[in-house]
Amino acid sequence: MTDIQKGIYNQYLKAIAKVNNRPYKLRKDFEKLEEELKAVLYRLELFFNKFNHIDPYNFFLAYLEYREIKFANLSDYLTQKAIIAYSKHNKNKYDEYVDSDKSLEDFVQGFKNIVAFCLSNNLPTKEYRIAVNNINIPWILIHLNEQKISYYHLHALDISRTELNSDYIEILFHDFDKVFQETKQKYISSNKLKELGNKLKSKIERN
Repeated sequence: MTDIQKGIYNQYLKAIAKVNNRPYKLRKDFEKLEEELKAVLYRLELFFNKFNHIDPYNFFLAYLEYREIKFANLSDYLTQKAIIAYSKHNKNKYDEYVDSDKSLEDFVQGFKNIVAFCLSNNLPTKEYRIAVNNINIPWILIHLNEQKISYYHLHALDISRTELNSDYIEILFHDFDKVFQETKQKYISSNKLKELGNKLKSKIERN
């Protein structure tokens, strides 16, 4: 087994633990893992290499939350229904009540992802909003596409539509302008999320 496959399996375990509201325990010993599971992990590694914008943990968690189940076999994630569930789950999250506990939890996690990225790349967090990769794509768009942040983070950081490169938006997203405007109105009219956004924005702009 490769280290990537071991990591994928642990992300699967982490997602199962999350929906069951129990502590996650990292698996280190894979010597006795069934051969059938090793074969599944090999195929999942190929999948995530091909679609490297998909985070394994989010992929596993989306299937469980969308189907409202507490467990799924690892092999279930090789099916088309897992991909469909992932796609629909990502679209549905913006239909959720903006000030729900789940929305606030995801929002905080997104800011943690921003801080972690900045630390690992020696980038001042206040410069995150304008940072680009080596082919000039804004990191904020890349992370939005990878589901590491949401449209609400764009609004919390006061990112205007004119600041974003429209060429890459057309390549990376479907209905970007529609979702951008809809989520902006939800963010503006929110109570808890907007207040939380102001606090977190203030924190990262100090660094």
